[in-house]
Amino acid sequence: MSMSPIKIAALTIAFAACVAGGMYFFRDIFTERPEPKSAGGIGGYWRIADSDTGKTESVIICYAADEVYYCRMVAVYDDDGKLTDTTENCAQRSKGIRGNPKLCEFDFIWGLKFNGKIYDSGSVIDPDSGSVYNCKAWYDSEKDCLVVRGELFGFGQNQYWGRFDAKSLPQGANVDSAGLKPNIPKH
Repeated sequence: MSMSPIKIAALTIAFAACVAGGMYFFRDIFTERPEPKSAGGIGGYWRIADSDTGKTESVIICYAADEVYYCRMVAVYDDDGKLTDTTENCAQRSKGIRGNPKLCEFDFIWGLKFNGKIYDSGSVIDPDSGSVYNCKAWYDSEKDCLVVRGELFGFGQNQYWGRFDAKSLPQGANVDSAGLKPNIPKH
């Protein structure tokens, strides 16, 4: 009994989908995700560091509006660690986002909602390319850091952001999170 090439291809794809689905099932069961300290555990100032050098690239504020979290840059540093932009004095513009908004004027992460364990259902935009990815975040109490994960088709990368003391903010970077209104870029 022989099968047509189309039927063989269909069965191969179905088998691959089952295997892949099983991989995701087991990955989700066995992957531990630290729980946030509280529903408000991700709010505040965070430091984004270069993964190779450890130098500060930017400081962001993570704030809530109607129980949904957003992240916006409040200070940007160059490769030498020199402050280049703040919310009050921002010159750098996004190259990849329509209208080229200033880096400190829009939310590059938006839509994070607490699901009981982590913040998910969010989006993150790459200011250089304009590409948008799915986004999750959770507070890792052991490392005292915010884990931010960007994903595309289930594959992604984690970034680890350290807490940043508001008293250490450079002049012009301190913002009142209660006064922030979401500003999601057009993409």
